[in-house]
Amino acid sequence: MTGADAGAPAGADRATLLADARAAVAAERWAEAARLARAALALDADDAEAQALADRADLEGPAAAQAELVTRSIAGGDAEAAVAAFAAIPEASAYRAKVAPAMTELRTTFVDKATKAVASAVKAGKCKDAKATAAEVAALWPDDGATLTAKAARCKAPSSTGDVPIVKPPEPEPVKLDKAIVKRIIERARGAIEQCHQRQLMKDPYTGGIVTVKFTVGADGKVTSASGSGVSSEASSCVASVFRKLRFPAPGAPTSISYPIPFRPAEIDSVEKAPGGY
Repeated sequence: MTGADAGAPAGADRATLLADARAAVAAERWAEAARLARAALALDADDAEAQALADRADLEGPAAAQAELVTRSIAGGDAEAAVAAFAAIPEASAYRAKVAPAMTELRTTFVDKATKAVASAVKAGKCKDAKATAAEVAALWPDDGATLTAKAARCKAPSSTGDVPIVKPPEPEPVKLDKAIVKRIIERARGAIEQCHQRQLMKDPYTGGIVTVKFTVGADGKVTSASGSGVSSEASSCVASVFRKLRFPAPGAPTSISYPIPFRPAEIDSVEKAPGGY
């Protein structure tokens, strides 16, 4: 049995497969729709409708997972995760339009709060606070961040000859990267990791396992190298690329870490119910 017809109902003809695939698309059961459409393509590789259904399922399946992550992140007050998940939703996906109003509201609320904080910091001569707030906004929404950065640049710190002494802050102490810190940082990238998982499920819903990522955090907290193994070369390479973009607290010296990411296979009898492995 080939991967294309592995999940097809025994003896199902092309018309039945297409009808079931349409129903799965209507119900937004994307993994099931992809499986049925590919089973129809196995019977007729030139079937335009089956190809269109498979393409839509490939697009909307990962997009649905990212849209759900956007909603959860907004509810949890994690603007960084929400922005990252929203950016991972393709422009062509219907899910992008569904969550766009919530993202607009998040942006408005976040920027309004930051604008007040920058104004207050500038007035008090707390220039570092003003610039830090502007930089936080710029990392999420560059246009708004540029406006706040310009306002923060007008800040004037108290003179060293005035009543308020300028004290040089101490150098930050190196941070030990224990399991809790590593997990917290990796959790911030769960949206991008889940996208790797969804791509794997779309390619082969019955393969699961552990993607083990071995990476090194430099003295300044940047990931200097990362490689993955397990499940498939595509899945491990995808996850490793996510890890290379992570930023950890500065440990003061290069630190090597091995971290497992579970990828769960889809259920054999009900692909659309399989939860994400991460």
